Amino acid sequence: MSIFNIFKKKQNVEEMVNETENQIDPNVTEFDSNYLSDSPELVGYPSAEIQNLIYDIALDGIQPGESIVDYGCGRADIALLLGPELDYTGIDFNPVMQNVSIINPARFINDDWFNSDVTAEWALNILSLTIPYTEEQIANPFEYSIKTIDHMMEHCTIGSVIVCIDSDVEEYVEGSIAISATELVRHYGNKYRMLLDKSFNTNMFKLVIFK
Repeated sequence: MSIFNIFKKKQNVEEMVNETENQIDPNVTEFDSNYLSDSPELVGYPSAEIQNLIYDIALDGIQPGESIVDYGCGRADIALLLGPELDYTGIDFNPVMQNVSIINPARFINDDWFNSDVTAEWALNILSLTIPYTEEQIANPFEYSIKTIDHMMEHCTIGSVIVCIDSDVEEYVEGSIAISATELVRHYGNKYRMLLDKSFNTNMFKLVIFK
């Protein structure tokens, strides 16, 4: 079973869609401020150690100072690992994430990532394709992933990094969305050079697609 057992099991697509509509209200004050600003669970990780491990895996191969646009950035916690030569833009449509983000608000785009026209050397998508956000994504996860990756490739100059749960394996967490690494490689193989890494977890992959 995946280390990402933080994802809740859901009974059907309707329940998954309805849950995405019940986002945390940024005006509610009953939440512990430390939870909002520091908790790995809020952004989908069972522990800070696992969160940092996945971030390290995603950033491997990206050189210090190279610019990054991060699709589904959450609080943009990954910026803490990028060092002083930070050139980073985060995109997340949840306003709570912007309110508690560590980065300059001017570098945080609170919107659907398809509406972003920011171009960087690297485009990142770290597990954001696994979380059911929209009806379109839930109904057609592979097509939605292709649409997302196409947008990322149009807005990077070196390449895109995708970390995702792999539907090629038999076990992955119910309620999360899994994408076939094999099908992604087949889809993009005639157009781009790629690196696929499945070594760090039994049911996840990292795919680097180069321009």
